[in-house]
Amino acid sequence: MVDWGALRTEFPLLDRCVYFNACSLGPLPLRGRAALAKYGQDWDEQGTPVWYSTWLPLLDRFRGKVGELLRAPAGSTAIAPSVSVALTTLATGLPLPEGRRKVLIGGLDFPTIGHQWLSRPDFEVEFVPSRDGMTIPPEAFAERIDSATALVATTHLFYTTGYLQDVRAIADAAHAAGALCLIDGYQTCGCVPIDVQAMDCDAFVGGCLKWLSGGPGNAFLYVRPELIPRVRPQGTGWFATRDPFSFTLQELVFADDARRLETGTWAMACHYAGLAGLELCLEVGVANTDRPDPRAMRRGRREDVHATRAREALRHSDARGRSPRGSGSEAPRGGRDRRLAPRPGPSLPPLVRFGRGIGARHGPGPATRESRVFPTHTEVPGEAGGWGCRQLALRESRVFPIHGEVPGEAGGWGCRKLALRERRVFPIYGEVPGEAGDVAVAS
Repeated sequence: MVDWGALRTEFPLLDRCVYFNACSLGPLPLRGRAALAKYGQDWDEQGTPVWYSTWLPLLDRFRGKVGELLRAPAGSTAIAPSVSVALTTLATGLPLPEGRRKVLIGGLDFPTIGHQWLSRPDFEVEFVPSRDGMTIPPEAFAERIDSATALVATTHLFYTTGYLQDVRAIADAAHAAGALCLIDGYQTCGCVPIDVQAMDCDAFVGGCLKWLSGGPGNAFLYVRPELIPRVRPQGTGWFATRDPFSFTLQELVFADDARRLETGTWAMACHYAGLAGLELCLEVGVANTDRPDPRAMRRGRREDVHATRAREALRHSDARGRSPRGSGSEAPRGGRDRRLAPRPGPSLPPLVRFGRGIGARHGPGPATRESRVFPTHTEVPGEAGGWGCRQLALRESRVFPIHGEVPGEAGGWGCRKLALRERRVFPIYGEVPGEAGDVAVAS
């Protein structure tokens, strides 16, 4: 059993605030800080030999931990400085079916995915629309896959709504038509168990910046092993070759494994921190961060006081809660049943006036996923006229809520970047104005 109290001590930031911004940047754990210090020590003590004694073995260990996280076969993972670079490398290197030009992308996907193929005039990009603005069922992809489709590229979880896609169904539809499938799992790595072989995707990208608390500069990718011999990226570097230290100028021989998708010299400080975050997450176990909290379960339907307060706030306003469940009791096929927050709009003031202790922030979409570890189980003291709250998150169970609307569970309500007007609980983007005891709304 995970000792969540002990785990919280890994993150000194939590002594100063309740953190809800891990989708932008996961907080630095103590072991990450120690790893960065170790980087400086290794470099200082060894000089150039550090490459052979420490740094190259560390990179191998990093790839191995990525493989463990993704349940990927040995040799099928590679390192990239960012997911954008990983996508660019795959866009130029994947062996797409000849004679096909169409790339299908979800209409709720993160912009980087669309930009990769919109920038390439040899492709025709088609966006699969969302009928409700929150979900895209796998059938919507399948309906648009045809003999001209080369690739289906989409995210595991929509960053604006928190909708977790059935990527296996999407991959099956792509493969049935002879197309490839690429999945961007940046928003799920570290908070949702991932098995790229069970997904049956042809390529997968992710990174340590968010839920893995590994900092920037730590992205990674996976390619289906049987495709690797035919992968020939147009953007490359000397560490993508079979023997980089042969310094061969007039011949390019790619590495035999997924390292052929890597490029040049790594920013090693990043990977010290990234490896520390990866190892911490794997020690805790992603399955543990993706399960309900028993204390929340005892309250009924995995929710806490904030879910109740938020529903009351909605009743006193004209805001409408929206959910990927729709109006019926059945979850949409292909997605995880998850109650989402309303997008704040003209109805926000009455919600703010009534929903004391609940904050909202207007953003590009209605909601995204919520997580565990950072909402505290202790009282948060309020200022004059305010009230303290327990478990700041609308408690689902994951590893730290994010910069995005936090979903409540089964009839609950979430709020975007929860900003209690109680002692600047949340000093991420500076002081959040508001009256004592009322809700602060971050613009």
